[in-house]
Order: sequence, then structure tokens, then C-alpha cells
Amino acid sequence: MSKYIFLDQEVLTRSLILIVVLFVLGFFKTAIFLILFVIVIFSLFRRKDINLFELRSIGRNIILAPFSGVLSEFKQTEADCSELIFKMGLFDGFGLYFPTIAEVENVQESKESITLMGFLNCFYYKTEITFINKLNETFTLEIQSRIFFPRPHVFLQVGDKGTLGALLGYIPFGGKVVLNLKGVDGLQVQPKSRVASCQTVIASLKE
Repeated sequence: MSKYIFLDQEVLTRSLILIVVLFVLGFFKTAIFLILFVIVIFSLFRRKDINLFELRSIGRNIILAPFSGVLSEFKQTEADCSELIFKMGLFDGFGLYFPTIAEVENVQESKESITLMGFLNCFYYKTEITFINKLNETFTLEIQSRIFFPRPHVFLQVGDKGTLGALLGYIPFGGKVVLNLKGVDGLQVQPKSRVASCQTVIASLKE
């Protein structure tokens, strides 16, 4: 993957080669159209520049939004557990980041199906990541793609450790993300509010 966008270096190389070949063969309009298309795709898949040093100076006990989107629903599942359901828009930015200092306990990927209008069988991809924070409390991040859209890409394996704001993957063209938290103080976000990745404080860990 490139340092600046969520695409493999091979994709970039092939795109440039194809553009050069089209120009050489005289297909100027097609080449120009392809250039514009590549610029749009690259702008959508661009990686956000995260200042990890600055985030660490903010505090080690905060939980930041691990993506950009809108909090659509909030549930208190148990006395000390909260479920936050977010919707990521098509153009909100595709990056997924560590919301706090944590270690990966489990990563599970699956392809799910859903029936629409009683007869239309559709599918989407789901990735569920279980973390352990520094207080030894577990929390989960469930990432769901849009129907018929590409699967979420997660770069994590069991045992990986990440600091606040570290990149953990991306989800092309947004989707639904469910964040289950345990052992946190009062939430700092309300339903329908917009959050920005690595900027919006969601909650803080209990001491």
C-alpha cells in the first residue's frame, strides 16, 4: 500500500503505464479521461495525515473516533457497556484508526447475506475486531461494508499492538461501524452528531 493512499503500489504503476500507452497510441481523449478518473479515485482513497506525537500529548486515557461519520444510534447494553452505531458516508474518508492504546485479541471476517423486499438476496462483508485496552477491558469494533461494495481491509493480526491514532485499515466508500465500549466514563457524543477520525473525543477510560 502506498504511503499516501489506500491502494497498492501495483495499482498506481499499472495506471501510469496504461496512461502512457494510450498517449503513445494516440488515444488522447481516452488518456485524459483516464487521468481525471485516476485523480478522483486517488483523492477518495487518500490517507489522512495523522500526527501521532500530537495525539499522544493529548492524553493516554481518551477514546477518539476511529473513523469519520455520524453517530446514528446509542444503546446502553449493560450497566457498564455502551453500543455506538455509526454510519460512514460514501465520501467521509475511508481510514480506520486505533481509538485508544490497545492490543488485538481477535479478528473475524465474514460474508453476510440479507433479504430485501422479501425476495432480493444481497450480501455485505463484516469484520469484527476485539481489542484489550490498557485497563485489560475488552472492546469491539464491528465494520460492515455497504451492500455489494468491497470488503473492509484490515491490516491487523492477533497480538498486534497499536497506539492512539495508528492506522488499522480502511473501508472503501463507507458503511456501518458498531463500537462496543466497556469501562468508560460519560460519553462525549450525542446521536446525530458528526465525528472526525482522530479528532472527536468519544469518551475517556475509567481510572
